[in-house]
Amino acid sequence: MSDRMHHLLRNARQDAATQIDITYVAETDSLLNKDNGTAISKRNQDRIAVPFFTTKRDAGGTGMGLAIVAAVLKQINARIEAEPSEDGALFRIEFTADYEIR
Repeated sequence: MSDRMHHLLRNARQDAATQIDITYVAETDSLLNKDNGTAISKRNQDRIAVPFFTTKRDAGGTGMGLAIVAAVLKQINARIEAEPSEDGALFRIEFTADYEIR
């Protein structure tokens, strides 16, 4: 999973983040990844893991990074989603009851 986190951290840096906070939330068995970079628009929140969707095509983005992250998390019974945030990007990685380390 460390390479998946690396992708989120790299995205944050590319979106001008200078701070990233990762918090474990026991009640939902999830990790919150919050940065102070560019926020994800509400329109795009549900599309972050759609293959080939990118807002960075002009900068060389392929739209595969978060799609791959989502696919790998799905293989271990976990999921990622963007959540509303006014100041920076906020992602939740949620682990299901049958989460499995492989």
